[in-house]
Amino acid sequence: MNLRHETFIQEMIAHGNRREAYLKAYPQSSHAAAYNNACRLLAIPYIRNKIQEAYTATENTVLQQLQQDYGAELADVYDKRMLLARIIKTALQQNETNTTKTETKTATLATKRNRSVTNSQQPTISQVLRAIVLDTKLEYGWKRKL
Repeated sequence: MNLRHETFIQEMIAHGNRREAYLKAYPQSSHAAAYNNACRLLAIPYIRNKIQEAYTATENTVLQQLQQDYGAELADVYDKRMLLARIIKTALQQNETNTTKTETKTATLATKRNRSVTNSQQPTISQVLRAIVLDTKLEYGWKRKL
């Protein structure tokens, strides 16, 4: 490990921009070659692990500070998924109950008026999966900002 590698690691921790971190550590390098050389440095396990350790330590520090500031435990990803699943399950059950009641009323009215019956819309599997994907993207987006 040399001083330039350490500078690269500190710059990556500070802002995460590979090219800029490499140019700080190796100012004589060309701007065009900096990205590829930065990728080469990130392939070295020691450097990659040191950066990851710093990110993890920073994340833990921020989470501890948030817990102290707000006086409550923050939900982890598993807890959020469980809560989302319960909300979806409850919404689907309520929707089924409302749909059954609505279909009964609509069928009665439709028979009286000789109209066709249309089903009320309930979330499809793809809509539920999109909600979960959106939740996941939001979770990882917040982690990157930490």
